[in-house]
Formats: sequence, structure tokens, C-alpha cells
Amino acid sequence: MEQADINFKVAPNPSFGRYTIESKVNFNDQLYQIFDQFGRIALSGVLSGQQNEIHITEGAGLYFLKIGNEATKVQVLN
Repeated sequence: MEQADINFKVAPNPSFGRYTIESKVNFNDQLYQIFDQFGRIALSGVLSGQQNEIHITEGAGLYFLKIGNEATKVQVLN
């Protein structure tokens, strides 16, 4: 299955673990993955619609959010 290029924004960043992910187009059941700084999957799921909320509960640190072929850093504060 080919992964799509999806332009999205994540806010607030940094936060205390709750993020809103928005796109101008529907995510259409797009898989997302959040990796910790060691490359381990900390969280994964499916996005739908144009706006979704995720909650990272793994603790403070730097994480990488990947949706399709796009990725961005997210920071969780104490």
C-alpha cells in the first residue's frame, strides 16, 4: 500500500501530552505512529476527518509523529 503525503499541523507543541492534529483534507482512516527518541512505537492509531486529538501518556520527552510520508517532532512537558 502506498502512503500518501499529508500536510498537517500539530498544536499546541510543546504540550503536556494532549495534541490536536489538523489537515485541510480528510485523513480518511490514515494510520499514525508516534515514536520515542529510541525509535520505539509509543502510540499508534487511525485518523479520520480533518481534526483529531491524541494523548501521549508515555511521559515527558521528545517524540516523532509520523502520518503517511510526513513526520514532525512533538514535545511532551512535565
